[in-house]
Amino acid sequence: MKPSRKSYKESLVFLLFLPLGIASMFWVGQNAIDNPPTWVVQAEIGTYIDPDLYRTPGAIPPLNADIMTPAPWLESFLTPDQNNLTPTQQETAEVIATPTQLATITEAPTLFLTSTATLSSTNTPFATSTIYYHPPTSTKKPPPPPTATPIPPTATFTPLPLSVDLSISKDDSSTTYTAGNATTYTITVSNNGPDDIVGATVQDTLSSLITSASWSCAPGVGASCTANGTGNISDAVDIPAGINITYTLIANISAFAGGSLNNTATVTLPLTTVDPNLLDNSSKDTNASTGNAVIGPPNLDITSLSSGSSVTYNFETPIIANGDGTPDFVYNEHLRPSGDRIHMDVVIIEISTDGVSWYQVFNWGNGIADANTNVDINIIGGLENDNRTILSADLYGLAGITVDIDPLVPLGSYTWVRISDPGTGVDSGLFFDSIEILTP
Repeated sequence: MKPSRKSYKESLVFLLFLPLGIASMFWVGQNAIDNPPTWVVQAEIGTYIDPDLYRTPGAIPPLNADIMTPAPWLESFLTPDQNNLTPTQQETAEVIATPTQLATITEAPTLFLTSTATLSSTNTPFATSTIYYHPPTSTKKPPPPPTATPIPPTATFTPLPLSVDLSISKDDSSTTYTAGNATTYTITVSNNGPDDIVGATVQDTLSSLITSASWSCAPGVGASCTANGTGNISDAVDIPAGINITYTLIANISAFAGGSLNNTATVTLPLTTVDPNLLDNSSKDTNASTGNAVIGPPNLDITSLSSGSSVTYNFETPIIANGDGTPDFVYNEHLRPSGDRIHMDVVIIEISTDGVSWYQVFNWGNGIADANTNVDINIIGGLENDNRTILSADLYGLAGITVDIDPLVPLGSYTWVRISDPGTGVDSGLFFDSIEILTP
């Protein structure tokens, strides 16, 4: 049976496409040999970056390949993709640790840095690796609970104490004094700095040998003090640094005074001030007696006793009974205005060691000569009458009756003197000036 026309046509088509199919297969096979496939491998290389160390822009250092986790595709067979092509050799990847981006560490959940990994193969396929950063969730702290608005503390200011070096000096330009006379003290208070002083206190409590005093103060520039006063000094003063104030004190010394005359002036700072040198905050002046103690300034202060009355004195300098036969004290009568005589009043003088037991050492008016005196009537003549005139030429000084106590009292020291008007005079009383104690 002869083949049909249709069969001839199909055979002809087959024969025509057969060479084309063979050529296509040859071309595909040759191309597979000449051109291996390109492999794309996605891998993640993880590393941890401490956010507390890198919080500023650009603070992440360059990637270091030595500390990167090897990718899972290093030194392994590449798996063919969906084209079902099988590689003929094992490929090795090389990591190039150069980041393509720097980023700022933030609180974002993930931070990415990208680097390139290159596969060593004939046509140098490549793989992309990603360096990522996840902030550790375990170290996150919850937000603090709301708190009450704090109340700011009340500010207090404690000033530093001032530093002021004050000094004081006191002097009367003498080393001795005479009882019954006056002496003048100069008191200088100086502020040696470095700070000014406000409210310092200057004090001078007078010796018991001083009966009265008056004083004045001259402040330096910017300083202040009380202008004047009487008696003791107790004065609040203000003195700028480098400035002085000066007091002038006139003191009247008691006629009873004997022994050393000591007087001390001080300056005291307020409690808020510190003085680095307290040794010069007081000054003491000492004077020795010239020898004779006078009860009342001679010829200046008249004591008047009414008829039958008396006056008693107790003083520091004693009248000494030592048996030497010389006068021990002087009784100064009232010198008449003419200046050359006295009118001797009747008088009794006694001395004592304790103010209880008394010894009479002079009696003018009883008609008995006082041989222990310079007015012994056996020598000067006349009577011991009241208001008797005696010329100064017969007296001690101008108006003094000298008395030697040795013949009349035991040896010892007598610090009490009593002067009495016996009440036998012709007038209303007794007038006298002073008792002067003579030093043996």
